[in-house]
Amino acid sequence: MKYSVPTLKRLQPGLGTWIEISVRDSSRLDRGQDRLNPDFVHEAISIAFSEVRRLERIFSAFDSQSELSALNRSQSGSPCVLSNELQTVLDSGLKLERQSRRSFRLMPRCDHELQCFQLLAGSFTRLGACLLDLGGIAKGHIVDQAFEFLRTKLPEAEISVSAGGDLRTSFTDSVELAIPTAGGDVPRPHALEGQDHAVATSSRLTGPSSLARYPSDQLKVGTPSSVTVQAKSCMVADAMTKVALFGQVRDISFDDWGILRVIEFDPSGTPSRVIS
Repeated sequence: MKYSVPTLKRLQPGLGTWIEISVRDSSRLDRGQDRLNPDFVHEAISIAFSEVRRLERIFSAFDSQSELSALNRSQSGSPCVLSNELQTVLDSGLKLERQSRRSFRLMPRCDHELQCFQLLAGSFTRLGACLLDLGGIAKGHIVDQAFEFLRTKLPEAEISVSAGGDLRTSFTDSVELAIPTAGGDVPRPHALEGQDHAVATSSRLTGPSSLARYPSDQLKVGTPSSVTVQAKSCMVADAMTKVALFGQVRDISFDDWGILRVIEFDPSGTPSRVIS
């Protein structure tokens, strides 16, 4: 049976922003035929949004019932069992925090070395004052998980999942980013060549964000106004934007982390440097 399926888009609020999921049948581009059942596509997208909401209930620092909030309330010295999802993000975040000399932080407001918790396989133990905030990495991970779910359910489709400045896409055409500019002017468009990749953008010029949780004096000399990171996963791209603003990207092995490039922008939204 032949179906006529254009690019299907759905938009829902979540993760403190708007989440957009787009699905396109890649076979239409090659043979002029459609293989995707639109009902099946809509069902898959609905399940992906449900997965986003489930993961948000794990990682949200603003939900008192989230798993993350339970860790922050836990008694010092008392181990807490971790879900696989939270273990994955904490493991990656802790490794990146150490390698980046804390320019990326699991606890953005903490200036101390990482001595206030113990992270083991399947467990987390507070050892002192500790307030985890995964706003600089969890959104990227959630975007990745929604994308991977859809890619498994719809292997013949091109897929795009975006949330705020985080994007995971397999679309082959170019991606247009909106780079913030000084003075609240209209964002400047910046096109990236299409490929199977993840993109995250962070800026000092926008309103409240995960950057607001970092001390302003941590901004390095010559800090770009905005940065975009292309990587193989949105979780890494999301976290690396903080390294690019608050540390030195050369502290991090691009190959080990699957980082493709870092693009720095000046206040006008013009690229000032590309690091690859």
